[in-house]
Amino acid sequence: MAEPCSPGGWTLDTLEKYLTEKIAALEKFCATSFAQSKERVDMALASSDKAITKAEQTTERRFEGVNEFRSALSDQSALMLTRTEWQAQQRLLTDRVAMLSDSLAKMEARTLGKHEGIGTIGTVVVGAMIGLNSLAALAALAIALLRH
Repeated sequence: MAEPCSPGGWTLDTLEKYLTEKIAALEKFCATSFAQSKERVDMALASSDKAITKAEQTTERRFEGVNEFRSALSDQSALMLTRTEWQAQQRLLTDRVAMLSDSLAKMEARTLGKHEGIGTIGTVVVGAMIGLNSLAALAALAIALLRH
């Protein structure tokens, strides 16, 4: 063995051995710490991936609901009349009802006129028959008076 270089008994060989052991222990500690850190990071990444997947699924379901709502609104707007369309249809129907009312009033007036005309003709015919009967009766009376 070599002579101690220091009053504490350190030699270059013992210092080298001591430092080599410390470096080896430090390397082992660093390797273990690095492995544990890597394991923790991997677990955190796996948890993060799970959380991201869940969040994506939740977001997808929410957007499906939103899309269904949009689709329902689109269907509703496609099927329902707008105020302008309703007003146009209402105007057409109102005009049609007014036109039919006018036609009905004209038809009633013509029918009433025909009935009055027929009534007047009937009155004239009956009057003429009464007049003819009266003349025939007068003629029969005159003939009867002349024969006696």
